[in-house]
Amino acid sequence: MLLAAMALCAGAALVLSFLHWKDWKARKQGQGAGPMKRALTALLTALNKLRNRFRRKLTPGEIHRLEQRSRTPL
Repeated sequence: MLLAAMALCAGAALVLSFLHWKDWKARKQGQGAGPMKRALTALLTALNKLRNRFRRKLTPGEIHRLEQRSRTPL
């Protein structure tokens, strides 16, 4: 489970760095910053869906305990 979470974070970092580079290249050529915003929105939507899928498997008490341990609500 921990390795899967680490792989997910590493993959997200890789995707974001590529998108940042792509956005920088587009700005350099004067094309604007549209692709970066669309890609970030899609990534955040996917992460929220993953979070919701994980949350459905937990009982309300487990969710409460996990939220108390972490600073971000599940």
